[in-house]
Amino acid sequence: GSGTAANRIVFDKYGTGTAPLINGNGGLAGIRIQNIQYVTVQNFEVTNDAATEAQRHGILIVGQGAGLLSGIYVLNNDVHNVRGISTRDTTPSIYDNAGIYFTVWTG
Repeated sequence: GSGTAANRIVFDKYGTGTAPLINGNGGLAGIRIQNIQYVTVQNFEVTNDAATEAQRHGILIVGQGAGLLSGIYVLNNDVHNVRGISTRDTTPSIYDNAGIYFTVWTG
């Protein structure tokens, strides 16, 4: 569920030291936040590599038919080695994947 402006949901590393590694292992996303608000994702190392190209994200933020979503923060994350699609002439294409990807639609 969602947090509130006064009581946010915070995903963060615990204690000091190296950032926790979130490995998407070739799935759609290493971290996926969908249709929630007042959430913070911070201080992670995120990767999503694979042997072949496909639609992939390191951190995926989705708003689908949820109306206005407020207070979504993605802070101080090291996102790397996300092997997405590198061509423009396919569906999905280069525009459908990223290290950090925000997408909103009404359907």
